[in-house]
Amino acid sequence: MEKIRVSKDGRPDECIAYVSEKVGGRFSALPCSAGVFCRAGRSAIEFSTEKIYEPYVRGETVSAVAEVLALFYKYRFFSRLLPLPALTKEERELLLTALVSADFSADKEYVKRRLSGLDEYRIDGVFFFRLQELKKSWERIASYVPASFSGEALFSFVKYLVSEGEGRVFLQGESAYDEDYRPLKKSSLIGGYSAPKEILLSSARFVYCFGGQSQDTREFLKKYYPERTFFC
Repeated sequence: MEKIRVSKDGRPDECIAYVSEKVGGRFSALPCSAGVFCRAGRSAIEFSTEKIYEPYVRGETVSAVAEVLALFYKYRFFSRLLPLPALTKEERELLLTALVSADFSADKEYVKRRLSGLDEYRIDGVFFFRLQELKKSWERIASYVPASFSGEALFSFVKYLVSEGEGRVFLQGESAYDEDYRPLKKSSLIGGYSAPKEILLSSARFVYCFGGQSQDTREFLKKYYPERTFFC
């Protein structure tokens, strides 16, 4: 059996859970097993699979780890640099989500390249030692956001991101799905699941709603997707 390990300092958390669910769910029909353990202050998940399936499981593992770094770590990076006193708590959370989503695809591809050739994916080690250029670009972006950043500026920025969106997101109640009807759970890495966050993090151009959505989600769609939301 081939083994692929992902680890992180501390106890198992949302990062390890995200990798476990994404990789395990993708290959649930294959002879691929996963085990989570904690040793010497580090938590880890180890996937075991037959050699013929190893490239596929490794590829999905690299993708999941790259998303953790481009979401969980980037969100906290911006959160530390941007107190944003002129925004309400909800507005600040929306801006941080928008900043994370803005270059998500490019960030993810950069991280995937930096993961190439590693035997074990030590998430925190990769962040501290292998993403220097990416972190410099995040610092530059943060420097463009003034402390006086206002709610009006936030509205304009999010509307711009929406206008640049591609693809579709489907909402069944508050549960978000991509175009292949796979559950979207990226927001679990940036402060907790929410449908509006999933829509932004997916760079959605259109949103299709089934069932009933919460008041917060309806208000978000009315404000940022008034002509791009379809109730089915």
